[in-house]
Amino acid sequence: MNWYLLSTQPYKRDLFLKYLEQSISEKQLQKLIPTTIAPVDAVYQDMILVQLKDFKEVRSYLQQVEYFQRKQA
Repeated sequence: MNWYLLSTQPYKRDLFLKYLEQSISEKQLQKLIPTTIAPVDAVYQDMILVQLKDFKEVRSYLQQVEYFQRKQA
């Protein structure tokens, strides 16, 4: 499992997290996305950390979640 930093639309991180958690529950993605963290530092105000089994497998699900922008390089 690897950690990834994901960008959300500006000032929409909390909404993105809410929709992501809802999507994880509805689609039973707990094995693919076991952990999500909202960093506290202001530099990361529009980003979240996620632990993923395989980013390629999860990408399509993330793109369907409202306010998702992209994975940080």
